[in-house]
Amino acid sequence: MEINMNGLYQIKDPWAYTCDKDKSYQMMYWARNWTFTPKKLDDGTIIMIDTYFHNKEITVTPENEHFFEFVFDFDDVNICQEHTYEEYDDCDRFIAATDSGGWYGKNTHWIKKGAVPSKKKMTDIVEDNIKRLESELEFAKKELAMLQDGSHWKLRQKQ
Repeated sequence: MEINMNGLYQIKDPWAYTCDKDKSYQMMYWARNWTFTPKKLDDGTIIMIDTYFHNKEITVTPENEHFFEFVFDFDDVNICQEHTYEEYDDCDRFIAATDSGGWYGKNTHWIKKGAVPSKKKMTDIVEDNIKRLESELEFAKKELAMLQDGSHWKLRQKQ
């Protein structure tokens, strides 16, 4: 397996890894993102450093290298805002936690450098917003009519 030293990797199946390989990773998602950055030691050994607290490492061996899956090269992506992430094609965007903020941290949404928002995705978002707003407007009109004719449930006398 060729390791990109500027890459982000994830464990393909954390459950299989924790059960079979490394007993220090017993609590599946407690203080873990399951994403790693590689580092080459002076003796040539490659370790994967956990991105959550950067205090756990796994030595890459022929026996465990198949657990790691390449996500992206940090030189090829930029962090993007969550609200614009949905505008990009699936092939141009990534969700990967890379710090102790976990999946709710600021470093979770990434897009390829040079990627532009997808016209189709943006159109779908606007169409969904229109449908949602039309539904809210219809509900508000019905509620107004019930208030005006006195049938609104909040206007009923308590018994």
